[in-house]
Amino acid sequence: MTFKPPRDSTTTADGTHPLGPGAKRGHGWLSAVSLIAAAAILLTGCSASKAPGPSNSAELEANAQMDPSATFVWAGPTPLALADPHNTPQPTDLQFLRLAYDTLLTVGTDGSFTPQLAEKWEFTGPSTLTMTVRQGVEFSDGEPFDAEAVVANIESAKQAGPQQKASLAAITSVEAPDPSTVVFSLGEKRGAILGELASLAGMMISPKAIGNDNLLASGSAGTGPYVLTSVSPDALSFKRSETSWVKDQAGAALLKVKIVPDQQSRLNQLKSGEIDATNTDLKSFTALGPGFQKAAAADFGQIALLFNRDGVFKSGDARRAVDLAIDRAPLLKATYGEGEPNTQLFPKSHPAFVPELEHGPDVDQAKQLAASSGLAGTTVRILVYNVSTQLALAEAVAGIVGNIGAKPEIVPVEAVRASQEWSGKTYDLRIQYSAGHPDPGMLLNSLVGESSALNINGAPPASIADPLAEALNTPPSDERTETLRALAKAIAEDATVLSLMHPALQVVGRDNVVGLSPYQNGYAYLRSVGLAAK
Repeated sequence: MTFKPPRDSTTTADGTHPLGPGAKRGHGWLSAVSLIAAAAILLTGCSASKAPGPSNSAELEANAQMDPSATFVWAGPTPLALADPHNTPQPTDLQFLRLAYDTLLTVGTDGSFTPQLAEKWEFTGPSTLTMTVRQGVEFSDGEPFDAEAVVANIESAKQAGPQQKASLAAITSVEAPDPSTVVFSLGEKRGAILGELASLAGMMISPKAIGNDNLLASGSAGTGPYVLTSVSPDALSFKRSETSWVKDQAGAALLKVKIVPDQQSRLNQLKSGEIDATNTDLKSFTALGPGFQKAAAADFGQIALLFNRDGVFKSGDARRAVDLAIDRAPLLKATYGEGEPNTQLFPKSHPAFVPELEHGPDVDQAKQLAASSGLAGTTVRILVYNVSTQLALAEAVAGIVGNIGAKPEIVPVEAVRASQEWSGKTYDLRIQYSAGHPDPGMLLNSLVGESSALNINGAPPASIADPLAEALNTPPSDERTETLRALAKAIAEDATVLSLMHPALQVVGRDNVVGLSPYQNGYAYLRSVGLAAK
């Protein structure tokens, strides 16, 4: 079996092999280039056919010989919350569910939209999106994929989990005038709809399986290169789908996922050969020595501090005290090692980045604000994922909060419980990692939107709500970029959400791993990966 993976831009742990000519550094959300490309898509009504990055239509190169019978083992820190794409509350489930399910659109490593189950799309009016879907594709249960299947999926997801319901709220109705055409009528928040259809909300399930809780609890019925065969709290198993239209994207006969929250345990298993690849930080990768490789790092993700404004952080001065107490560059170096420290939610590469919002620490001023606001002397409960890199970051944040006079208390919880715990409003501060989103408005809405599970403070002030609503209703354009700048400034001034960094997640593996690469959000693109033939 000859398998053609996406660009394999890797380097060895000892640094002796530089990145290949296809290597590109990731940029947060949509880059300036991809904003222009996305705007062109809206104007011309067609998608780029050769955008870089993992996608069904991406150019594949370097005819690597993979072992067609191999079992590939990946280890990660976060378990699958729910195997049903329409109902899972956890965005990170996308990494695993995309093995079995295709989305209507996908996103290249440069942030541009590319075809997947949709071949092309066009905004035929301010509130109408017309899409042409692929023909001849079948779900793993034998059901045909067509426009009616899209309608069934969208209507189901709009009534399913809160995340998907919110993601598709812009769609007021969906119709299939013929087997290859889908027409979406759009209302509010239509500016982000392409990004939503490239995420969990755009995953297509066989209409026969929709609502079948027994099947979707431990199996799958998608069109992707793998079929999910078993699910447990600490493991997932997939097998190659021999009927998938993209079965050549399955680099292994079997793909197994182990859930190992502790990073050192994952690294020990990597060195012993129990697993083939994992995520880690730059310092740990370097310490592995020869015999290992890493993909080109992608820094699409965002780590931010979220505040509960019902307690001591009701005061803006208390929130600003924390902001001014943080020296972000050494914090990044001591935790993730690589990426971009940032005091605002847009990275420097983004056209909506606002240079005047950048600032360094001012610990003396932070202590004064902590004292005057009542933060000093108060217990601050910090909610964090029970994952080693997050715990290390929580320890650092606790030290910073303690340095300005507060009494930090770290409370680690399993990722699947974090949203429920946060909604109970018994915590003052949450450390939140948000994976890169195809649309910047989606990320900002997930952080500060009134209906977001991350925002437990209710409706944001008008200074945030008004530009957010405008951004969500405006397609990519110069006008939208200016709106996003205003939104970034308002969020920074309000200090309800504090940006810490855009960390570069390191996707690392043993030397015999082929096709190792990060997806747009920094997580491993597991479709393309396998083991070299001996």
